[in-house]
Amino acid sequence: MYLRKSRQDDPNETVEEVLSKHEMQLQEHAKRELGYEIPEENIYREIVSGESIEEREEIKKVLARIEDPRVAGVIVIEPQRLSRGDLEDCGRLINDLRYTHTKVSTPMMTYDLEKKMDRKFFQDELLRGRDYLEYTKEILYRGRVAAVKRGCYINANPPYGYNRIKIGRDWTLEPNNESDVVKMIFDWYVNEGLTAGAIARKLNELGVPASRSGEWARYTILTILDNIHYAGKVRFCDKGQVVVVEDGERIKRTLRRPREEVIIAEGKHEGLITMEMFEKAQNRRNDHPRIQYGAELVNPLAGVLRCKKCGRVMLFRQKKGGATRLICPTKPNCYKSAKIEQVISDLIVLLEHSNLPELEKKIRNGDGDAINIQKRRLANLTKQMQEYRVQEDKQYEFLETGFYSQERFNRQNAILRAKMEECDKQIYQARSSMPKNVNYLEKRVALLDAIAALKDDNMPVKERNRIIRKIVDKVDYTSTDGGLGVTKLSLEVTLKL
Repeated sequence: MYLRKSRQDDPNETVEEVLSKHEMQLQEHAKRELGYEIPEENIYREIVSGESIEEREEIKKVLARIEDPRVAGVIVIEPQRLSRGDLEDCGRLINDLRYTHTKVSTPMMTYDLEKKMDRKFFQDELLRGRDYLEYTKEILYRGRVAAVKRGCYINANPPYGYNRIKIGRDWTLEPNNESDVVKMIFDWYVNEGLTAGAIARKLNELGVPASRSGEWARYTILTILDNIHYAGKVRFCDKGQVVVVEDGERIKRTLRRPREEVIIAEGKHEGLITMEMFEKAQNRRNDHPRIQYGAELVNPLAGVLRCKKCGRVMLFRQKKGGATRLICPTKPNCYKSAKIEQVISDLIVLLEHSNLPELEKKIRNGDGDAINIQKRRLANLTKQMQEYRVQEDKQYEFLETGFYSQERFNRQNAILRAKMEECDKQIYQARSSMPKNVNYLEKRVALLDAIAALKDDNMPVKERNRIIRKIVDKVDYTSTDGGLGVTKLSLEVTLKL
């Protein structure tokens, strides 16, 4: 017997209640069909939410048991409980049951997978369950997005300094006694210039207890500094799981999503710091790349060069008597490493011959004035809407004085309302697509400074890195084997515009 709770079960029932109810139904089914109940040692209960077979230990035990010729079948409440995985999981389950001559018995039907039609019905049930799962996940995701946009806090655990409370049907945050510690951390970091490590040591010296462990650590401080909830906002979709294929195996990785995919909304809760304070903390973090405590910065591209495949920052490796190389930190490496001199040389060429001409083109085209153009368009649309409202008032006046019949009023008003709706739509689009006010002349100067810093080997590495990071947001790295021991690079630059 195999038991598993599903998303479609009553959410008001606990896992234990659902499994107990199903077990009772299946034991009654077993007594009717077999004449006896299934013994405890042959019952497998699954309380994990994993979709694939590999993520569920109990179903793997069941598939191992059915290899025993003495096992005639598996009793389950419905086929979908066995698997809602992808086509590969579906095929594996069907083949394991079919070739071990194992039947699947449910209160509705018994499937003999050695028979073609039974196999088809069983497969259809599994695929229907998969489709329903995907649909349910989409609905749940949309609900979470809608809740975040309303300003709700949807995570189970509140950030340090807050309690999670429910107001009506929405969850939000409420400051607690630890909120002053959060304010102090941001003040020390932004206003007093302390590093994350120094703040952790200072809190430990003061005897302030950390959230989950006995002592504060550098990483804990950086996590707090990176949490926009403290500025009164809510954030969703900042990280996501992706599946990559490496050496013929599928591996799940958690990566940061692109900025344009992250949802940030005004929260219902009270912020502990201002948005200005939070942005100052982020700017300081960006200006100071991560280096080992007590070590000198040796990589001018620290925090800038990233592996395009896994998204992780490339590491600086220098061997005794050997060349300095930049490598992907993922094991095995996503791409071949490259000499830092080669990367810098290719980056200079890319900046000079691609990014700099693009900036100069924007300056010639007046792209920096785009926001003013959009503001003038918005002002004209707003003026047009005001004129439409004056016309509507006159139409109602004509109706009241008898100048318009009801039929004529309805006709004229419908035409005007259509114009007003179209104008309102254009106003919304103009406001939502308002371009950034970018001073491309300043960006050009910053880019020229970065190119000069890349070329100047005598400049201190920390200063070179600071100048580069001022304009370069990231450089995505890929490489291929060009033959004869040559590594062919491909770099993609994203500037801070």
